[in-house]
Amino acid sequence: MLDALSQEGPRTPTELARRTRTHVATMTGILARLERDGWIERRPDPADRRSVRIHAAGIDRLTEAYSRINEKLAEHVSGWSAEQVEMITRFLIGVGDIVAAFSENMAGKQESQMVEPTQVHRTPSCPQRGSNPRPMD
Repeated sequence: MLDALSQEGPRTPTELARRTRTHVATMTGILARLERDGWIERRPDPADRRSVRIHAAGIDRLTEAYSRINEKLAEHVSGWSAEQVEMITRFLIGVGDIVAAFSENMAGKQESQMVEPTQVHRTPSCPQRGSNPRPMD
């Protein structure tokens, strides 16, 4: 969320909840903790006095944290070929796209249309929780 605020600019709490696929009540608690810890600021919305916009406040701290993570990731893949890095990058982007599409699909369905976990088709390599997996050949 902080990265999104940094890149996309200020948002209302409702916009952030939609953007992160979080319930508005949950987002309220998250924003309270982020504000308490100095990561965000609430400012009046100039276009709507009834609303506030959330602004990223801890950009320097966020940049520092990401730079350390990026250094560690660079060390981790330093022995990899460019093809290997490209392959894992495509894989992770694809997984992210699949999860995002699934989340949006599920969020758009009415509760009566929701699929129960026991109704989800599972392949032998992904057994249902509590079942005995098929032995490997």
